[in-house]
Amino acid sequence: AVTVGGKNIAALTALTIREADAFLMAAEQDFTPREAKIAGEILKEIHARLHFLLDVFSSMWDSTI
Repeated sequence: AVTVGGKNIAALTALTIREADAFLMAAEQDFTPREAKIAGEILKEIHARLHFLLDVFSSMWDSTI
């Protein structure tokens, strides 16, 4: 099975947005140079999408206060 930082896709998708972002940033530190090269663009896109979601949810909460 494919895992990232010891977690499979089911475990990763069970994380909150913030937890997923923090987990992936920490997991990247343990990548070999080869793994970093393979995952680099994918993780860049995942981080961008997670940050977009955080921005959307933050603006939703700010507008209701």
